[in-house]
Amino acid sequence: AGLKDAGYRHIHLDDCWAHARNASGYLYPDPDHFPNGMKPLADYVHSKGLVFGLYTCAGTETCVGGRPGSKDHWEQDAAVFAEWGVDWVKMDWCNTQGMTPKDTYPKMSAAMNKTGRAMHFNMCEWGKDAPWTWGPAVAQSWRMAGDHTGVWSSTKLV
Repeated sequence: AGLKDAGYRHIHLDDCWAHARNASGYLYPDPDHFPNGMKPLADYVHSKGLVFGLYTCAGTETCVGGRPGSKDHWEQDAAVFAEWGVDWVKMDWCNTQGMTPKDTYPKMSAAMNKTGRAMHFNMCEWGKDAPWTWGPAVAQSWRMAGDHTGVWSSTKLV
C-alpha cells in the first residue's frame, strides 16, 4: 500500500531543493526541508523500490527558485549527485545567457558519465534547437514542450 503499489516508479524533486554551494563549490540541500541531506532521502526512496531524481539548471540560477545552477560546476554537481545516489537528473534551461543547448548539455552529460554511476539525463530544451539531431548522443530524454498545468487551456497546448 505505497506509491510503488499504486503504479508510481519515480520520485523527482523539482526546483527549490538546493540551498547554496559550500566553500568548495558543492551544492547542498535546503537544511530546513532536508535536514539530513539528500543521501538518506535517496536511500529511503530506493528502499521503497523507486527511482530518485533531482532537478538542476544549466544556467547560473534555477528557473523558479533562483537557487544555484550547474553552469561551470558540471563535474562537482555530477559527482555529488552520484554520491547521493541520484538515478535521474533533469537539467532545465534558464539564466543561460550566451550559452547554447547543443554546446552546454554535453558538458553535464560527460561529467555524469565520468562518475561511473548510471544516471538518466533529461534535457529541458523544448525542441527549439532540434535536439532529435544531437540529443541521443547526450541524454536519454528531452522536453518537447513547456510546463503543463492541470487546466484545460494548458492541456490544449501540448
